[in-house]
Amino acid sequence: MVVSPRYSNGSPSDKRFANAVDVGCPTKIYCFSIVKEVSFFHEYREGVDWVFVDHPSYHRPGTPYGDIHGAFDDNQFRFTLLCHAACEAPLVLPLGGFSYGEKC
Repeated sequence: MVVSPRYSNGSPSDKRFANAVDVGCPTKIYCFSIVKEVSFFHEYREGVDWVFVDHPSYHRPGTPYGDIHGAFDDNQFRFTLLCHAACEAPLVLPLGGFSYGEKC
């Protein structure tokens, strides 16, 4: 399983994710003493499950780290959220009808 943010560079329809489908499993992530909800999109590519974490903080123009004004102020939050979501994904996502489980 590969887990990555679903960056959209400010556009709601990014061709890089054209074949990824919403898994329909929104998940609450506890991050910095707050709860945020993320969605997961899935695409099966060449024998590998690709999971894209979707959250509004990944939908802004620029690079993953910043824009023409410099680094995003919430980078620590966004990447911590990704790490927590990546740990949850194998436990909660029913890919191929079942989750990877705790043994992955």
